[in-house]
Amino acid sequence: MKRRIVYLIACILLVSFASLGLSNLSSKVEAASNDSSIDSQLSDFAKDNGLTKVDPNLIPEDKMMNFNSVEDFEKFIQKDESATLESSVVSTTTSGLSFNVLSASSSSTKTYKTTEYNATGKITAYARVTRKSSKKVSKVKIWSEQSGVIFGITYTPNDSESYYKLNSSKTGGKAYAKGSKLYGANIGGQSVGYIKHVTYTIKF
Repeated sequence: MKRRIVYLIACILLVSFASLGLSNLSSKVEAASNDSSIDSQLSDFAKDNGLTKVDPNLIPEDKMMNFNSVEDFEKFIQKDESATLESSVVSTTTSGLSFNVLSASSSSTKTYKTTEYNATGKITAYARVTRKSSKKVSKVKIWSEQSGVIFGITYTPNDSESYYKLNSSKTGGKAYAKGSKLYGANIGGQSVGYIKHVTYTIKF
């Protein structure tokens, strides 16, 4: 009789452990399925918007945003795409004035900028342009930076890849400031990360 009771208890425990294992396995399969589903839903959107998938662990936790659905994340990206851009001249200086028997020569420097506003932060691209007395451009320095807080986005400048093109008279042109945006999000419990390479144009 005792052996039957022990055997019965052992069977009950075995069934319980088996059920627990199947439950855990089912949860893992379901989680993997959800992850795959989110990746699949974002695949075409990412491709159409120039986004490349990256390891979400590369993104600081305080830069991760929470979204209830893939659609909400897509709207966030689209809103960033339509952020306001504003161009202006930051400063003007004149230096290097010198005289000789025949002429006077000088150079002037102007700093131009293009700013992208996003929530409580902004990304600003600069071009510091030096012109000779002949008005021709002799030097251009380009850089960009993020300031303030932009939720869900981390901007990294790529100044070494930035460049400029002069007009035919070499008195003006356009500068192109390169950089990248890192987007981090938690969508329905799954962490995702995407990077997008961007270019800001500064007219001078």
